[in-house]
Amino acid sequence: MTQNKKENNFERQIEESHMENERCDFCHEGRLKAQNVREYYRYQGDLVIIDNVPAYVCNTCGEHYHLAPVAKKLRNIAENRSKIEKRISIPITTFDNLIFERVKTRYSSLPSCLLPFNRIFTAKER
Repeated sequence: MTQNKKENNFERQIEESHMENERCDFCHEGRLKAQNVREYYRYQGDLVIIDNVPAYVCNTCGEHYHLAPVAKKLRNIAENRSKIEKRISIPITTFDNLIFERVKTRYSSLPSCLLPFNRIFTAKER
């Protein structure tokens, strides 16, 4: 199949999709709307940022849904990430656990139902 035929087939599959206005499977409240989005795709420990990706986005929670041909193309782009010329620099740091430990100690005498973060710690950690 030639490249042009592949692209036409890909575009046709997207156009024929009937996901517009479907209910979101994630939050069960919102409706899906077709949009082009930015995707942050993790592949083999790397992060690839892909702009202008066709998706259906929930108008309530923002969850993204992709058709199979789009998902395959995302993976193909990620697999061939060494050919991508545009690069950005991202600063990386760690979360300050000292602040978290002070908060945990301050609230340790409260019953678990009153803790502002009771889902974060297990019984052993309190």
